[in-house]
Amino acid sequence: MKKGSILLIFMMALLSFWQWSYYKFREYFSDTRDYIEANHELKVSLLKSQAQQDLLTYKYQVFQQNVAALLPNIKSDLKKDYQVRSLASVVTKENPDIIKYSKIDARIDLVMKEFSDRKYGQVITSVNEILALDPISPNLVNLYFILAESYYQTHELNLCVETSQKMMELFPESDKTGMILLRVGMLLKEKNRFLEAKETWLVASKAFSSNIEIQNQTKKLLRSLE
Repeated sequence: MKKGSILLIFMMALLSFWQWSYYKFREYFSDTRDYIEANHELKVSLLKSQAQQDLLTYKYQVFQQNVAALLPNIKSDLKKDYQVRSLASVVTKENPDIIKYSKIDARIDLVMKEFSDRKYGQVITSVNEILALDPISPNLVNLYFILAESYYQTHELNLCVETSQKMMELFPESDKTGMILLRVGMLLKEKNRFLEAKETWLVASKAFSSNIEIQNQTKKLLRSLE
């Protein structure tokens, strides 16, 4: 009888210990999950703030360049107008970032000409270099578009797919993204991957249902599979 009572007490104590351990375990991981979620939100917030700061910096530098371009027209007022002299000292001050963005703008003009001249290999190299230097360029959607189109023209299916996915992530409402999805489907069709081509075109049709051009192109492409 005593042995039975001792065993029962031991089992109850063991059960209580396991219940206590379970609640502590759940409490610990619940707190950890809350911490991870809060940390993720903080990182996202910091990235957004950094992007906004970079954009403001870029716009200020563009403003400096625009004002500097006007200074020669008011050169005669520099000696007699303190405010004009102050403005001139700000905008003509050597700034490596201004030089950097000026070079990038010049390269964008050059890459657009290369694209017009159908020099797709050069376009691919130039655009990737520009994106590495200036990942928040105001010309981002155009750069990704001509990059994806160049991959299409050179029959680089995997790279075209990868770039189209990036465009879907960054510019889900841009008509240029829809046009590139059609291009991806065309490359898939060339590889005899007809089902994937059809699915890609249907995604484009659904995502850009208000774009008449994309709708018409999609219907023609789908008929080509019949």
